Amino acid sequence: MIDNEIDLVGRVRPAVPAQDTGARARAWARLHAQMEANPEARSRKVRRRLGRPLAATGIVAAGVATAIVVAQTGGTTPPKAPRPGVTTALPSLELAAATVEHQTQTLPRPDQWIYTRTLYTNSVPAPGHVQAAPVVERWDQYGATRTASIDRRTGRLHVTYDAEAARATEGLKLPQLVKYVNGLPTDPAALLARVRKDSKSKLFVSTVGNGDKNGPVFESIQLIFMNDPFIPPKVNAALFRMLKGFPGVHLEQVTDAAGRRTVGVYRDSPGEDRREILFDPTTFRYRGSRLVAVQDMTTDGTPKLVQRVGQVLSQSALVTVKVTDKPGQR
Repeated sequence: MIDNEIDLVGRVRPAVPAQDTGARARAWARLHAQMEANPEARSRKVRRRLGRPLAATGIVAAGVATAIVVAQTGGTTPPKAPRPGVTTALPSLELAAATVEHQTQTLPRPDQWIYTRTLYTNSVPAPGHVQAAPVVERWDQYGATRTASIDRRTGRLHVTYDAEAARATEGLKLPQLVKYVNGLPTDPAALLARVRKDSKSKLFVSTVGNGDKNGPVFESIQLIFMNDPFIPPKVNAALFRMLKGFPGVHLEQVTDAAGRRTVGVYRDSPGEDRREILFDPTTFRYRGSRLVAVQDMTTDGTPKLVQRVGQVLSQSALVTVKVTDKPGQR
C-alpha cells in the first residue's frame, strides 16, 4: 500500500473509543473467580488452548473480557432468577471491589432528601418461611438532621426537625454518617482497624453480645452500607476488600424478601443466629439483610422448637432509593 492510500485510510477510519480503565481489572477478577470455582474445567481449558495459535488465544481472551465488561455495565434492572436446577457461579468480593471502584455517582444537594422504601418480613413458626410485614417509607435530608415518614394510622406525612430527630434516634444521622464515611481510609487493613475501634463507641449502636469481638464490626459494616447510599467509590471498594479478609466470611446465593436474586455475605457466628448482608450480583449495591438461625432453640421447660437451623428469622429488602426535592415525594 502506497503512502497516499495509508493516509486516506487513516482519515476515513473512525477513531478508536477511549478505553475503560477498570475493564481489565474487572475482567481478570471475574475470570479468576470462575477458574478458581471450577479447577477441573480450568485444566481442561488450559490443555485445549495449548494446541491453539497465540493469535486465537488472544481473541478468546479479548472476547471473555468484553463479555464481562458488558455484564458489569448493564442497567440496574434486577437479573432474572436462575432456572430450577441451574446453579449460577458466585462472584468474588474482589470482583465487587473492582466493579464499585470505577462507578460514578452524582451526589444530592444538601437541601435534597433521600427517599427509601424498604420491605420488612418476620419469621413464622414454620422453618424457612416468612410473612409479610409493613413497607417502611422514609425521607432523610442529605445535609441536615431531618427525617420524615408516613404515619401508618393516619396516612399523613410526619416530619421531625433537627433537635427532635437527633433525640429520636441513636447512632449516626445521615449528615454525620456521610461525613464519617467520606473520611474513612481506603487501605483495607487501616479501614478494618478504624471500624473495629469505632464499633465500640457511640457512633454505632450494636446489638451483638456473647463476647463476639467481630460481631459489632460486621454489624457496623452493614450499617454503613444500609444507611449511606452514596459511599465514595474508593471507600466502597475498600469495604469489599476488607470483607474479603474478614475472619470466617462466606458468600451464598440468596433470594431476598422482594424475590430478587442477591449475593449474601455472612460470617461464622458463635451465637444463635447470623447476620447476612445482601448485594446485587451485578452492581454490588446494597439490597438488604437477613437474620438466619444457626442453632435449634426451644422454649423454656418444653421440647417445642421455636426456631430451627437455617430458618430466616427476619429480613429486609431495600426496594427503592431516590433523591427528591422535598419529603413526601416518591
